[in-house]
Amino acid sequence: MELGSTMFTFLQEQIDKERLPGAVISVIHRNRLLFRGAIGYRQLWPDRQPMSINTVFDLASLTKVVCTLPLILQLWQRKRLSLHMPVAEVLPPFGANGKENVTIFQLLTHSAGLPASVPFYKEGLNYHETIARVCHQAPTYTPGTRVVYSDLSFIALGAIIEQVTGKSLQRVANEWIYTPLGMQETQFCPRFPATRYAATEWDHWLGRPKCGEVHDENAFAMGGVSGHAGLFSTVSDIEKFAGEMQTATPLLFDPDILRYARQHFSAGMEEPRGLGWILKGAQTNSSCGRFFSPFSYGHLGFTGTSIWFDPVAELAVIFLTNRVHLGRDNHAIRRIRPALHDLIYQCLFF
Repeated sequence: MELGSTMFTFLQEQIDKERLPGAVISVIHRNRLLFRGAIGYRQLWPDRQPMSINTVFDLASLTKVVCTLPLILQLWQRKRLSLHMPVAEVLPPFGANGKENVTIFQLLTHSAGLPASVPFYKEGLNYHETIARVCHQAPTYTPGTRVVYSDLSFIALGAIIEQVTGKSLQRVANEWIYTPLGMQETQFCPRFPATRYAATEWDHWLGRPKCGEVHDENAFAMGGVSGHAGLFSTVSDIEKFAGEMQTATPLLFDPDILRYARQHFSAGMEEPRGLGWILKGAQTNSSCGRFFSPFSYGHLGFTGTSIWFDPVAELAVIFLTNRVHLGRDNHAIRRIRPALHDLIYQCLFF
């Protein structure tokens, strides 16, 4: 099967059935770009605007692994923190309500006792007030005993980065990741022309779809910058990040640190977790499909973005969509993602 036409036939069917507005996809094998393409629309209303390769996407929770995780790993590599140190050693208020022994490692593995999310934005809290509330949050389960995917954990990690470096999250990310890797279009609070963005959900306050404003409500209330969401980027920039994750000779990291981050640290818990990454492991319903190896790792973003790596097949798939443009209750992406990854694998290896 021919890779490009097979993927586009499948994706066009999803667009025709109004399951997706559009998508940009990149397939990388053995650090060689096999395919990069755009299909469908970056915006459906008030008028249809075609998707393009240079469309800027709200990455949503890909922020966690394209910004926050690599910065924490660099701080560890530079010996400016230890993964197993209590968070309260860096952020003393975090020790409130029985969290004095919760570690950075537990934040990274979503096992810190924190709930999935809290709608702080409904209280009108700003950036610093939100971080204060996260620090004061009581555990909802015994830390280290469960995996509960938590935005709060990565809000705290973003605050740790700023506390240790004395710089804003955006500035540290620019200096330590995006400038060295040439990721010039990866930004918080971006200022691209409106015609560059993949529109997300209709906003009743704005009277239009969000377009260049972060979709996540807590990140929006925090001024668009947070460790859990808020980052915008393009497929070409994410390809550069993927190359850094896959190469045997990374520019910014000790290869052993990157390998450590994708080890399985949550045996016997709800889902297989590395540091930041979700792992395929023995899952039979993974979003990377049936054929990616058990050693595969990746992450998803609520807006419809995802990145998956299979180190055995030396394969990376970047799949960027704005599925929430059709409403956040549009869950067709849950079927589309694994089916697409299966098609890619079949085209390449069967």
